[in-house]
Amino acid sequence: MMSSLRILLVSATNIAVDNALLGVIASRHKPGQLVRVGLPHHPDVLKHPEVCLPDLVRSRLAEVEQEQRAIEDRLLELRQSDEELSQLQSAAAGFDAAEYDKATRLIAVRAAIPGLAAAMADASASARHCGSDAEVRRADVNAADERVQQLAADCLRYAEIDRVQHELDELAAATDDLRAQVVLARRAADHMEDDLHRQEADALLVRMRARGKIKRLKNALDGERQRTAELDRRAREAAELVARRQSHSAAQIERLNDATVCSRADFKTADAVLASAQQASERADARAR
Repeated sequence: MMSSLRILLVSATNIAVDNALLGVIASRHKPGQLVRVGLPHHPDVLKHPEVCLPDLVRSRLAEVEQEQRAIEDRLLELRQSDEELSQLQSAAAGFDAAEYDKATRLIAVRAAIPGLAAAMADASASARHCGSDAEVRRADVNAADERVQQLAADCLRYAEIDRVQHELDELAAATDDLRAQVVLARRAADHMEDDLHRQEADALLVRMRARGKIKRLKNALDGERQRTAELDRRAREAAELVARRQSHSAAQIERLNDATVCSRADFKTADAVLASAQQASERADARAR
C-alpha cells in the first residue's frame, strides 16, 4: 500500500483470509484500500464494515437510493410548477398590461381622494390656527416691547446712578493710591533720616571721611521730604474732593432713586419676557408660512 501497489490475498479457507486481514486492519489506511470480498467468518473482521465488501455495497446502494429519491422529488416539483405555469398562462390569456396599469392607477387615485381631502382640511385648519397663533405672538411681542419702553426712563436713571457710583469708586481708589504713596514716601524719608543720624553720630574723623555721603544723604532727605509733603497735599485735596463728590453724588443718587418706579430686577424680567416673546413669534411665523 505504501508503494501504491495492489495486493490480492487468497487462501484455501475463509478464516485464513480473515486472520491475515486482521494483521493489517489496525494500520492506518484510507477508505477502500482494504476490501474483504465475500462474507467474513471471523467476528473481529465483522466489526470493521469499512473493509467488508457487502457492507460497502449496502452503504453505497443506500446513498444512491437517497439521491434517487431526491431526484424524483425534484422532478415531481418541476411537474407541479409546469402545471401551475400552464394554468397561469391560460388565466392570463388576453391580459392587457397597459389597461391593467391604468385601472390600477385609477383605483389608487380614488382610494387616495378621501385621505387627501382630510389632509387638506387638516392643513387648512392648521394654517388658520397657526395664523391666529402668530397674531397672538405678535401681540405678545408688542406688549413686551411696550413694557420695555415704559421702563426705558428708569433704565437711564439706573445707568446714571451706576456711572456716578463708578466715578466715586474711581476717585476713592485714586485717593487711596495717593495715601499709599505718602506712606511709602514717609517710610523712605525715615530710613534716610535714620541713616543720616548714624553717619553723624560717628567719630569726627569718620564724619570727615564720609562728608560727601552725608551731604548726599541730606540732599536726598530734603528731596524725599518735599516729595512726601507734595504727595500729602495732593492726598488731602483728593480726600476733600471725594468728600465733596460723595455728598453731591449721594444727593444726586437719592433724587434718581426717588424718580424711579421699578427695580433693576424689573428690567431683567422685561428683557427676558421680550426675548421669549420674540422667539415664540418667530416660531409661530415659521409655522404659519
